[in-house]
Amino acid sequence: MDDKLYLPVVIGVDNTSYKEVLAVVDGYRESEVSWLEVLSQLTCQDINISP
Repeated sequence: MDDKLYLPVVIGVDNTSYKEVLAVVDGYRESEVSWLEVLSQLTCQDINISP
């Protein structure tokens, strides 16, 4: 089986060093579709994605 499990985890950190898990999405292989799903989950939570 070539499909590899993939679990991206996005962790946010504020200026007081408080860490919080913002998104966890399971899937297969790292791909553009996988990252779009992660970004979609963050957007649904009204999280601003900017550097």
